[in-house]
Amino acid sequence: MQRRRERRARALTLTGVGLLIVLVFGTLTFNLLRDVRPPTLNGGAFVVLQVTRDDELALLGGTRVRATAYPGATRAGTPRYTVAACGKGHVRLGVVLKGDARLVAPRALGTVLRTLPSGEQFASATVPLETCSPNGNDLFLGTGFEVTGEWRVSFHRLANGEGAFAFPRVGSNGVHEAFRIPGVGGRWASPLLLTATIYGAKLDPDDRIDLAKPDTAAGSTALYWSKPGFVAPLARWTNLRAARKNQRLLIIYSILIGVGASLIGAAVQQTLESLATHGLRVRHQVKRLRSYTLRHRRRAD
Repeated sequence: MQRRRERRARALTLTGVGLLIVLVFGTLTFNLLRDVRPPTLNGGAFVVLQVTRDDELALLGGTRVRATAYPGATRAGTPRYTVAACGKGHVRLGVVLKGDARLVAPRALGTVLRTLPSGEQFASATVPLETCSPNGNDLFLGTGFEVTGEWRVSFHRLANGEGAFAFPRVGSNGVHEAFRIPGVGGRWASPLLLTATIYGAKLDPDDRIDLAKPDTAAGSTALYWSKPGFVAPLARWTNLRAARKNQRLLIIYSILIGVGASLIGAAVQQTLESLATHGLRVRHQVKRLRSYTLRHRRRAD
């Protein structure tokens, strides 16, 4: 009886230790294998140009605009939108921030900044234009405005040496005909000559871009996009140094999980052997009892 109790206690101990090892290192393995996906976002930062019926074609065809977004590497990073233009005379530029592109506590210098009835944010400024350079490589110095604040959401996902990034659409809303913005006076249109740029973040030398839509303008060195019209980027990358470390950890975790499973198997085997031994003893005792009962009846007869 005492030996059976000792075996049972030993089996329970082995089972508990094995389960603990499997659960702990199984969870760590699951976390290492978890896929990192870009966030799903909505809205965007849309650039507009104020026009009148008389100058609509001249402004849309003669004003070159550049919209740039600077997402920080983390939620605490400093967000910044800049809108600049070149051409002739002066224009009134605006940017409409919708959905996840909106800012918390937005700030702007030299601009009119308001929240529209729809909840969208709108910043606009009258911009004196400088003549565009003939080669198209315009710096737009002193011909635009900037809006800063804090991000509402995080555009980056980082885990286990893998990263993902996405940003709402920046640039044109695709409407080049004049329209009105509720809560804002005048007629507005999306510029025809518009370049949208997003500076995501610089990458580590060991980072390898696995996916980029559209292709980054800086190759594999940075999350940087610049496209005519608009850009709504997403990217995924892997840090090769971290990936090699994770592979070693996976091997170690697999070995430890195997050890835990072996302990559970040994405990189950001991329990089965104990039950089998106990069953044999019970059967032997039953046989002895039957034999004793038969002898007792014969003597009685």
